[in-house]
Amino acid sequence: MRAKSVKHVEYEIINVLVNDGWRPVDHIHLRRLFEKLVPGGSKGDKVAFKRWDTACKNLRTIFENLLASRVKYLPEDHVDYEGAQ
Repeated sequence: MRAKSVKHVEYEIINVLVNDGWRPVDHIHLRRLFEKLVPGGSKGDKVAFKRWDTACKNLRTIFENLLASRVKYLPEDHVDYEGAQ
């Protein structure tokens, strides 16, 4: 489906990030960041790991809220279209 609006594209990008996971290349970048921010990984610095885990959960909530706020801007023929409310 062709992009119908900026909000439509935002919706699709957020939907992939939230529901489809990361592409392998993105996963590698997140792994590197994790290794930098959480020395020793989940078995090492417990406080840093808890911060990482909490941040990931917070970002998921933010992305889900962004996703929900863009549903009304989807084209009518989109599977997730709900219309203006």
